[in-house]
Amino acid sequence: MKEVLAGDVLELEGGQIVRVCGIVIPGADGKIPTEEVPLPDPTVREDVAARLEGKVVSLSEDRYSKVTLQGYAIGFVELDGKDLGEDLLERGLARRHPKHKHQRNSTYMKAESAARKAKAGCWAQIGGS
Repeated sequence: MKEVLAGDVLELEGGQIVRVCGIVIPGADGKIPTEEVPLPDPTVREDVAARLEGKVVSLSEDRYSKVTLQGYAIGFVELDGKDLGEDLLERGLARRHPKHKHQRNSTYMKAESAARKAKAGCWAQIGGS
């Protein structure tokens, strides 16, 4: 892996850009970025970069989605046998993508629900309901 461009977007050594399937990184206020809140929380990018530094990640494709509108590949990223998207959801550093259905959707729903109940990460700011 070459660089973490955002908490959910990685650039691989060969220059390919991959978007982590099924998640979105919320803004610093905990809300999903929109035109009014354009940028994801930069601390999540820093967290992911620190966790991935010097590590080899593995990618697997989502059988439903292959490429984003921006031309990025979409895939599941695994680090040390753990799904990065699920990990970010469990820690409240990501939210489930509101429109993206994928093969790990039920697992991601459970991870996000647990973070909400624990008021972890972004859920501390926007409430766990």
